[in-house]
Amino acid sequence: MRFCQCICRLLREVLEVLCCLCCLRYLYEECISTLKSFFKTDNKYERVPYEAEIDIYNTRDVYETKPEAKQRIRSRARVQVYNCRDNVKKFVEDLLKQVNEELDVLYITHASEISLTSPLLVICFNTSRLGTVADNAIREISAPRSAVLLVFHHKESHALPSQHSDKRLVGDKFSSLYGIYDIACVTGKGVYPHDMNTQAVSKVKQYIEQYNYCIMENESVAK
Repeated sequence: MRFCQCICRLLREVLEVLCCLCCLRYLYEECISTLKSFFKTDNKYERVPYEAEIDIYNTRDVYETKPEAKQRIRSRARVQVYNCRDNVKKFVEDLLKQVNEELDVLYITHASEISLTSPLLVICFNTSRLGTVADNAIREISAPRSAVLLVFHHKESHALPSQHSDKRLVGDKFSSLYGIYDIACVTGKGVYPHDMNTQAVSKVKQYIEQYNYCIMENESVAK
């Protein structure tokens, strides 16, 4: 008899614990729902990022046939720069001046600060272990499809790698990037005249202008 009473008491305690857990789960779900409602916004710019990330691939031909759009884009050119260490910042500034001297540049320290309403340049300063450094640079990027990885090579022209970084960096996350561009630089010369840099400047300029064009088009639709 005493054994049965112990079993019953134990079952009651287990049921009480389960009830408490159910209540805690309900409260947790309610809190999450409340927080989502609190942070939800109708701001039209919040609807732009996902669309822009997709459309940037589908508007190249349209953008190229609209010279008036290019002029508007140049008047509001902006770009985000992420993972830019002090030892490479001067080279980044040199590159961006060659792209567009009037660029509005925002240096991002934490990945959580990245906004998809502006183009994103992720900086990678090449060392002997390019794969590891590049992987660390893009690891926290939530939308690599709309970002460009810039690989800076601190070498004279004769010592530059013969193979482009987009051929050396393999894997789904690298292949999903909008682009991987190489830049040659040397202390004292900065981003010096070289075919590699000429191509990089042209591609980065096109990427920034095209991305901002997508944002403007989406803003027009959202109005």
